Amino acid sequence: MTSIISIYRRFPTKESCLEHLEKVRCKTCDRELPRTTEHFYKCPDGKDGLRRVCKQCVGNAAKSRIAADPENYKAVVRRAESKPQAKMKRKLSRQKRYAANPQKYLSESKERLKRREQRDPILAKCARLRRNLIKRCREKGFELFPEMREISFYEKELLAVGNWLKGRQ
Repeated sequence: MTSIISIYRRFPTKESCLEHLEKVRCKTCDRELPRTTEHFYKCPDGKDGLRRVCKQCVGNAAKSRIAADPENYKAVVRRAESKPQAKMKRKLSRQKRYAANPQKYLSESKERLKRREQRDPILAKCARLRRNLIKRCREKGFELFPEMREISFYEKELLAVGNWLKGRQ
């Protein structure tokens, strides 16, 4: 426990005491930074509502974890993106981009599809089949089975057809 005398030695004036209260020392890099959300992430459990590690150190730690195990990071991202809130957020961002500039959005979308087709032709074909089926069902007022909304449903079918075609050649 610190004594009053040591506190007075550390902060001889009121201004120096207030200046100390306005700054926080990062636990990782030991830098003294202003006590703001510009430098520290929010944390409801903290005394002042901020984390004790600065944003830069948090970012560096995340980069090192990703570099150490990229496959685990990809799995975590896939799990997070499969949640309904993330899907809705992506959908809203697509709608905003389309509303801002429809021509640019459509051209970027076509370029993405071409790149996907070059990377993985079977997966691209599955996605195209899925889109066309959903579009036709909506036009006719049919409801799709839940498993038919997944790309894996079409991938299995296309692989079977591809294997059959290879056997015939």
